[in-house]
Amino acid sequence: GAVEKKMALLTRTVVQMMSRVPQGMGVVKRGLASGLGNEESQATEIFDRKRKKIHKDVAASLPDSRDFDFLRDYTAEQLVDRLMDITNRDWEYGLDWGGGLGPKVLRKQFAPLFKHPPFVSSLSHKLLRRDRDIISRQLLKKQAQSPSSSSSSTVTYPPDDVIRVQMDEEWNGWKESTFDVIVGNLTLNWINDLQGSFSQMHRTLKPNGVFLGATYGGDTLKELRDVFSVIEQEREGGVGIHISPFNNVADVGNLLSRTNFQLPTIDTEEIVIRFPSAWDLMCELGKMGEGNSVIHRREKVPMSTLAAVAAYYQQLYQDPSDGSVPATFQILYMIGWSPHNSQQKPKQRGSAKFSLKDLGKVLELKEDTDTSSSSPSSSSAL
Repeated sequence: GAVEKKMALLTRTVVQMMSRVPQGMGVVKRGLASGLGNEESQATEIFDRKRKKIHKDVAASLPDSRDFDFLRDYTAEQLVDRLMDITNRDWEYGLDWGGGLGPKVLRKQFAPLFKHPPFVSSLSHKLLRRDRDIISRQLLKKQAQSPSSSSSSTVTYPPDDVIRVQMDEEWNGWKESTFDVIVGNLTLNWINDLQGSFSQMHRTLKPNGVFLGATYGGDTLKELRDVFSVIEQEREGGVGIHISPFNNVADVGNLLSRTNFQLPTIDTEEIVIRFPSAWDLMCELGKMGEGNSVIHRREKVPMSTLAAVAAYYQQLYQDPSDGSVPATFQILYMIGWSPHNSQQKPKQRGSAKFSLKDLGKVLELKEDTDTSSSSPSSSSAL
């Protein structure tokens, strides 16, 4: 019927917009991510992508998994708000890179900005399936409540207008100049070759296309990082890697500029979330899909060490009124544009008419002018 025809059309659209996947993709994937063709990537392998996929799949499979997307939902709304501030919008295709927007923001705020259904790519097929089912159930409920459905004995199961593709964020298989907008929400922090991923996104954007992203900054989970360092050093004489290495503002800005994004802008926000206890904090990080995926991580931490970490965390940061503890999440928001002739460009070197050395004289002259204009003249004084 109509549903089958629609899904067939969407399938053909995906095939047309994706570039040909090379033979032996698992071998050359790192090279493609770095923009080096079939050459070997020079990026350092820091994160275990297979383990990260397991984390995301397990988190998406939880019955109450959406309850732990509170931080991701917040940053998704912040990104879409920034996107809606762009006045010149004539967009055909958009991509949720990594599937971080979530079903609510994706359907109600992101999708209406485009002429065609948006695309979503994610490493986790279970995350894609979960969000698809949530939106489809919402559409089904809305259809059942509409007056036109009351005369029918059966209600069809409608597909949501989103095209989902399982794809590792480190390999961008889309054709060149495909998307007007790419949004990456809290997915950049687990990428090994971030510069390569930026290069691939830049290649995928149309001229004057825009990339918006949100990632964790260096102060994220600083309390937990400090407590782990103190306890492990005291009890075991060494410190393991328990918190992912995060990016800072300078690193992200340099990467955007190096990959030829124009007009790069970065701003930060610090969010403090309170948890009932340190145990709840560590447990909910896992349910958010943010478990430790560093390759050289410590595989097993003794329960006695974890108990000491939780106790020391409570001792340092506990709120006496309710026993809760804080956790800091620093968010870096970024925006960059693919080049276009309509964008602002700096003047050529040597084209200035005034020297910065004369700036002081100009300011003094302006102050004298303002003073003389503000003093009353003799003829007007009464």
